[in-house]
Amino acid sequence: VEESDLPAGATTGVTVDGRQVLLHRAGDTVHAIDDLCSHAGALLSRGPVEDCVVTCPLHESRFDVRDGRIVRGPAHHPQPVLPT
Repeated sequence: VEESDLPAGATTGVTVDGRQVLLHRAGDTVHAIDDLCSHAGALLSRGPVEDCVVTCPLHESRFDVRDGRIVRGPAHHPQPVLPT
């Protein structure tokens, strides 16, 4: 995926070197975190993103896509952040 292919506010899931990655564009910045939820392995890219917080579609854990931190559980581990 080229950076220009991701419009402002958009989120997508991609595979990079065999790893599933969530990409989210906030303004001019593209954020990347591991797409597999640290709680139960659901694809975060299938959940909604609001104000740079993605909600897991399975158990509704919430993670900040900017730094991977947990905003709300049940997850106990933050999401790995990847360079873009």
